[in-house]
Amino acid sequence: MSYNPSLHTVTNKPLGIAQPVPTDARSWFYDADIFSYRPYSSKSEVMTYLDTVNKRKGQFAILITEGPKTQAYWFKNAYAAITDLVRMDGIYVATGIVSGSVATAAGELYDTLIITPTANATNVQIGITVGGTDIEFGLDMTAGTPYVYNIKKYFVAAGAFYITNLPSFDIILRKTDI
Repeated sequence: MSYNPSLHTVTNKPLGIAQPVPTDARSWFYDADIFSYRPYSSKSEVMTYLDTVNKRKGQFAILITEGPKTQAYWFKNAYAAITDLVRMDGIYVATGIVSGSVATAAGELYDTLIITPTANATNVQIGITVGGTDIEFGLDMTAGTPYVYNIKKYFVAAGAFYITNLPSFDIILRKTDI
């Protein structure tokens, strides 16, 4: 089932909410079988429910349950792909990545990078493709130990954070909007 605005109160005026319900029916998943709203269970569910670009426009909060927490996402700049759905706090979290890179777009500013290896690794290289900056070179990493880097990196053009010689890892990037 996809989002259908006619199942909700449609208005062109500001709302004065009297009950604990979302102000935008797209922010939560609406279960028509039990007439109830709940946070989305995944990004995939968001993409299936809001199945057209037109339903994703409007820069509204989308609540997704991730483990024990509910996080706020939105379609900030684009609407077509699941990768266009980003956390509102600017934090990018990914788990189980195999050695590779995390792409960045032009005009993005990052201030924190946290890498947690899932296995011991030697001679790890961490860097940034735009500007050719090496953050670490030849580092030995211990499984389960987070390595925190306080960085201030503005991407004038699209680039990436890259990691080599690390079999798999979890990563957290904090992006600052400017």
